[in-house]
Amino acid sequence: MKRWRCPDCGAVHTARPCEYPSGFQYPKKIINRSLLTKLGGNPFALDIPRQNQQYWMKAFKFQSKLGENWLNPLEYFMTFIKSGQKQVTFRLKYRRIYHDSDPPYLPFAVTAG
Repeated sequence: MKRWRCPDCGAVHTARPCEYPSGFQYPKKIINRSLLTKLGGNPFALDIPRQNQQYWMKAFKFQSKLGENWLNPLEYFMTFIKSGQKQVTFRLKYRRIYHDSDPPYLPFAVTAG
């Protein structure tokens, strides 16, 4: 992972491998393995700091409670893995919005004439 500061705007930019989600310093495989281990009823992995794993689990629970029920977290997690969504973040812009019926917006533009 490479970081540098822009001399014009002062923002810090990062270049990371594609398997690292934005905002995380661990690849998706490690995050998913940690969550699967914990959701399976096992203790946290010893090779990753416990605080990171607790954050991932808390963020996963937060995301899952927004639009889905929390009856079967392992099944919900597997659905998230298949859909390719970011499941361990508190950022709402990465949340999938589910609609039980028709979406709340029109599929076409309405013009007043």
